[in-house]
Amino acid sequence: MSGRGWFAAVRGIAGAALGAHLTLGLWTALLMFLQSCGMETSLVFLGLFLPCPAAYLGYWALRGLRRRRFAYAAAWGCAFLALPLAAKPDTVAAWLGVCFLSGVAVVLSRWLFQEPFLRYVDPAWYKDPRRIAAKGGGGRSPNRCGPETGFGLPVPDAFAVNEGGGGAVLYVRGAALRWEPRLAKGRTFSAGDVAGVLVGPACSALYDSKGETLARFRTSQKNGPLLARYLRDRGVPFYGLSEVPQTGPLPFGEAPPAPTPLGEAGAVGEYAAEPEAKEAPPPGHTDLSRDFTLVLRRTRPIGAWIGAGMVLAIAVFPIGFPIAARLGERSIIPSLKIMLALVLVLIAGPWAWAAVCGELFPSRLSVENGHIWLDKSLFPIREISLEEIGGLRYDRSDECYILYDKQEKTLAKFSTRDDFGPQFLNFLTDHNIRLCK
Repeated sequence: MSGRGWFAAVRGIAGAALGAHLTLGLWTALLMFLQSCGMETSLVFLGLFLPCPAAYLGYWALRGLRRRRFAYAAAWGCAFLALPLAAKPDTVAAWLGVCFLSGVAVVLSRWLFQEPFLRYVDPAWYKDPRRIAAKGGGGRSPNRCGPETGFGLPVPDAFAVNEGGGGAVLYVRGAALRWEPRLAKGRTFSAGDVAGVLVGPACSALYDSKGETLARFRTSQKNGPLLARYLRDRGVPFYGLSEVPQTGPLPFGEAPPAPTPLGEAGAVGEYAAEPEAKEAPPPGHTDLSRDFTLVLRRTRPIGAWIGAGMVLAIAVFPIGFPIAARLGERSIIPSLKIMLALVLVLIAGPWAWAAVCGELFPSRLSVENGHIWLDKSLFPIREISLEEIGGLRYDRSDECYILYDKQEKTLAKFSTRDDFGPQFLNFLTDHNIRLCK
């Protein structure tokens, strides 16, 4: 490491230490001020989660060394030492307790603002399609872009991927593509700029000849299979994470042909058997080689819950202040705390309950090769087997279909007015799942 590198490393450590210590000091001063005013608060533990993001900010502000492992170690170490050095315990047991509490806080808070910090310390890895495709991937995911994905779907001249799905949207207009993230600047590129697609468990990343990510999508999103078919029709190769090197440049060009299971003998056998007539598949509504994804309807009135919580929160103060005034001056501060806590519960409660129920974001249901996968965003993706489906019921109130299991629990709610709704209804009919009264 050169002299400039050592100076940048020292500068980064100093910035991380300054940010963590200053933030913890300001939080302690705020708590002491509230205590002197007779406004004790139970939010004291929130200050333990601030040193780590503040260390990230301090490291970035003083332009520390741009090496990912060193930067993380410096920021986490400074955040860990901030609390013991500020508390200065007297005994060994107190030191151990404070260090344990600080370590737990760093472990829980290290993901806060970690993405912007990674963008500074390692911009190449931040933009690498391998990181984006593998990010958050774990377990079974419907993000598969095999050759059969989107088979038989007519590709229109213009469509949008994940429009109305609560995230980034990719617009396709002929050969032009427009990537529109939610909180970042969008970009426009052509289909010819896409050198390949890297398929990971989390998502599929489109990258150019320089190895930089252009956009990303999932086959479980709206029109995700359609985009996969669009790219394959234009000769864009698809690669899995195991097919590309972990470091270095990414491949681009024609994708290698998949080897036959029996080698050359198998290929000869397939060629010899090609002229033979194949048995026609039985008639049905749904071609099982077609994969599709539909956005489900919410099974609970989430909007009504949130609206009722807002109305009740607004009504707390006009009702609470006259009651507190009648109780006397000594009850003003406790009554104010109770009203603030009640307002917080009424506003955040419906959102939290919706998240617990899996109804905060619209759920998605994917059909792949005859298998049904349910994606509730904040929950692990689960497979709904055909054996556990108890039946199908029509709800006339909002003209939707409710799919339930053998214990009469609701599995999914969908409408034939949405994209791929009729296909899913035909899929269920083809598997002898009938409409019940």
